[in-house]
Amino acid sequence: MTSFVPQSQRRMASVSPGRPAKRRLLVAAALGLLAASLLPAAGAKAKPTKPVSAAVALAFAASAGTTRDAAAALPPGNTVAQWNQIAEDTVVGSGTFQTEGFIYMAYASAAVYDAVVAIEGGYTPYGPARSSPAGASVDAAVVEAAYRTLWAYFPPSSCNPALPPAVYAFCLGIRPSLNASYAEALAAIPPGQAKTDGQAVGLEAANDIIALRSGDGRMTPIGVTSPFPTLLPGAGVWRLTPPFAAPQVPWVGEVRPFVLQSPAQFLPDPPPSLQSDEWVEAFNEIKASAQPPAACAATSRPRSRGSGRRT
Repeated sequence: MTSFVPQSQRRMASVSPGRPAKRRLLVAAALGLLAASLLPAAGAKAKPTKPVSAAVALAFAASAGTTRDAAAALPPGNTVAQWNQIAEDTVVGSGTFQTEGFIYMAYASAAVYDAVVAIEGGYTPYGPARSSPAGASVDAAVVEAAYRTLWAYFPPSSCNPALPPAVYAFCLGIRPSLNASYAEALAAIPPGQAKTDGQAVGLEAANDIIALRSGDGRMTPIGVTSPFPTLLPGAGVWRLTPPFAAPQVPWVGEVRPFVLQSPAQFLPDPPPSLQSDEWVEAFNEIKASAQPPAACAATSRPRSRGSGRRT
């Protein structure tokens, strides 16, 4: 997963209080909401699609390292970029498997997005609409929303002892690591009413997302699999491609979508029936095209003038 902020624009300091900088925060936070918009999901009814500020999906990639220092060292970038990186390190390091990680990134991204929207306005929130006191700190809201969301979803009980020992140990240390990052991030924000109000906004946003996504189909512990029934082999029956193993987290397909209205919203039409003329015609066409080159060449030659047949 790449950061939302170009390397050349990263800064160690938190976001300045100016409105243009806050708008950049809002756009960056909005990008994260799309992390799970393309998840294949089925089952529970999804919420209606909500407008977001940019049509960009997050890319999910591995992050090196299995341990973290007890004393936090915040990543570079503004507050949103910092906590996006902290969320990424947390999710990847915990042992989430491929698409499973998008779910956790979406939780944190949606909470941050809603926290910023509650203060800045101008965009439709993902969760319940919230107002904020005038002058509330955007930085404090972002820190609180991201921290509370990640802390809630990564208790020790979420860690899978079946994962490699280093990964399991990392997962068990997530909450202490988040606590350290949280303390350092808040220490960089000047004390006062703006900070207090911003934290309150962020806490509300986190609680809203946690409540909204309760019972959405996510399974724990991290990396756990689920049954994947298959039909007996036969014509027209899908089967696993050997020698690949069965899907590791098929339950992800049953998670309630974040943005899509329906799991089948963009699915193509099913293939034609094996008893249909359409299927027979397509089969014969492929069969004819699969002849050896010599046979294809023979059938494509023009008829001879004398024999009346292909030569």
